Amino acid sequence: INDQTLPNPLELTRNYVNFIPMAMFRYNFSKQTNMRLFYRTSTQTPRVDQLQDVLNNSNPLQLSIGNPNLDQSYQHSLFLRYSATNTEKSNVFYFMLGGSFTQNNISNAIYTTDSDNPIFQTLDVGPGTQLTQPVNLDGAYNLRSFLTYGVPLSPIKSNLNFNLSGTFVRTPGLINELKNYSQSSNMGLGLVLSSNVSEKVDFTLSSQTNYNLVSNSIQTNANNNFLSQLASLRLNLIIGKGFVVRSDINYQYFDGLSEDIDPDFFLWNASVGKKIFKNQRGELSLSVFDLLKQNNSISRVVTEIYIEDKTVNTLQRYGQLTFTYNLRNFGKGLNERASRDRRPEWMRWNEQQSTSAPKTENKEGAPKTEENTTSTAPVQPGMGQGPGSRMAEQTAALVEKLGLDAAQEAAFKEIQEKFMSRMSELRSSSGGDFSAMREKMQGLRSEQEEALKKVLTTEQFEAYKKYQEESRAQWRRN
Repeated sequence: INDQTLPNPLELTRNYVNFIPMAMFRYNFSKQTNMRLFYRTSTQTPRVDQLQDVLNNSNPLQLSIGNPNLDQSYQHSLFLRYSATNTEKSNVFYFMLGGSFTQNNISNAIYTTDSDNPIFQTLDVGPGTQLTQPVNLDGAYNLRSFLTYGVPLSPIKSNLNFNLSGTFVRTPGLINELKNYSQSSNMGLGLVLSSNVSEKVDFTLSSQTNYNLVSNSIQTNANNNFLSQLASLRLNLIIGKGFVVRSDINYQYFDGLSEDIDPDFFLWNASVGKKIFKNQRGELSLSVFDLLKQNNSISRVVTEIYIEDKTVNTLQRYGQLTFTYNLRNFGKGLNERASRDRRPEWMRWNEQQSTSAPKTENKEGAPKTEENTTSTAPVQPGMGQGPGSRMAEQTAALVEKLGLDAAQEAAFKEIQEKFMSRMSELRSSSGGDFSAMREKMQGLRSEQEEALKKVLTTEQFEAYKKYQEESRAQWRRN
C-alpha cells in the first residue's frame, strides 16, 4: 500500500435510493401565539475520498484511508417550536425543543500500531502512527433546546432580551475495534440590552456565557470542561451637525484551555466621521480596528482521541479612511412601493410591528375560535415570526445540519448573535436609506463569513454557504 502511483485509474459506482418524508403540524392559539411540530428526514452520502481505498500518507503519523463499503447515513429529526407575541406590551417569547438520531452514522474508526489490524502488516510505519477510516455506526443522536424572551424597558427606552440554550450530542466511534461514545454538552446564557432612545443615540450591551462538558466512554483522558464568555458594548452617536462617533468593545474570556494560551483579551474598534453634502448623503470617516492590539483567534477541536487548542495569528491594529456616498430616491410612488415590497421579510415585520398594533377581534367574554392546520408542504423557517425567533430557528437548524460539536456550536452561536446585533444596529440607524444599508450589510456578512471560517471545517463552511443560498432562493420564490 505504501508503493502507490497516482493518479491510478479507479471506477467505483454507488447508487442510493432515498425516501425522505417530511410533515408539519401547526396549532394557532391566537393570531400572535402558535405552536409548530416538525418531522424531517435527511441523508448524507459518503464523499468520494471516503469511498476510495487509497492511503493518504501526507502526514506520516496521521494516516487515513477510505472505505468502499461505506453506506449513506439516514437521520430522523423532530422539533417542537412555540412562539408568542404580545404586541400591546411588545413582549416576545420563543421556545424550541428537538432532537434527532442517525442510522448508519458516518463515524471514524481509529487504529494504532499496537492493534491487531492486519493493515499494519503491509505498512512500513513508525511507532505511534494512527490510521483513520470512515465506518457506519449506529447510536448517534442529539438533543437541543432554546428559549428567548424579550421585554421593553420603557424608563430607559430600551429592550431587554435573554436566552437560554442547552445541547447534548452523542457520537459513536471505534478505537482499535472498541466502541467509544463521545458525549458533549453545552449550556448557554445570553443577555442583550438594546436602546431605542433616538435616531442620534444608539447602544447595545450584550453578554453570552457558554459552559461545555466533553466525555468519552473509553478515552477518558480526552474528557474536558471549559467555559467561554463574550461581553460586548456598542455605541453609535450623532453629534451636532453630522458628526458621527462609533465604538464597540468586546471582551473574550476562556477557562479550561491549555496553560500557554492567553485566556482573555479585549477587542476595541472605534471610528469618527462627518456627514457631508446635501441631505448628508456623503460620509467621510476614520476607523481604527483593535486599538489595544490584543486581537486573537482561539478555537478548540475535540476528537475521539485528542483535544487540540489552536491559536491563529490575526491582523491586529490598523486604520482605515472611508468615504461613502449614498445614491437614493430614484423614483416615487409605485417604484418606491415596489422597492419596499422587495425588502426582506424581517424588515417588513419590523415596520408592521412598529407602525400598527393588531386589533382585538374577540371582545371580553366572547368565545374565541381555535384553528388547527396540518400540512406536508415545506415551510420557510421563521416566516411570520419576529427577527429574534427567526434567528434562533435558523441557528438551531444550522447547528444540526452542519453537525457541529459543542465547542463549534458555542463559537458559532456567539458569532451569529454578535453579527445579528450589529445588523440590528445598522437597520435601526439606516433612517430608511436601504441602498446604503444594503452595502454595509454586505460588508458585515463578509466579516461574519471570515469569522465562521475560523470555527468551521472547509466542508462545514461550504454546507453553510449552500444553506444560505437555498434560504435566499426560497425567500425570493415566496
